[in-house]
Amino acid sequence: MTPDAVGKSSRDSPGWRSNDTGVAAAIAVAVEQAGPQDDLAATARNAAAKAVEAFRGKANRIGRARMFSEKSAGMDDPGMVAVLRMTQSL
Repeated sequence: MTPDAVGKSSRDSPGWRSNDTGVAAAIAVAVEQAGPQDDLAATARNAAAKAVEAFRGKANRIGRARMFSEKSAGMDDPGMVAVLRMTQSL
């Protein structure tokens, strides 16, 4: 995945959340771009935190929250938060 692919979706909906654009993709891109002297755990933590922040304002359109998509806008995605917590434990 290229860095410009992060944040884009095949559905072209500005509020769409998917695995291709979420926290895992952000971590993958950040780690790929990291230099040999960079702390990869810190890089992953920072990328995860930025992804959670970036997706906070978007409505869920997949998963259980899709039934309440407008109410989910402004809330953190539980799966993304779980990945953030995992990276924080590294």
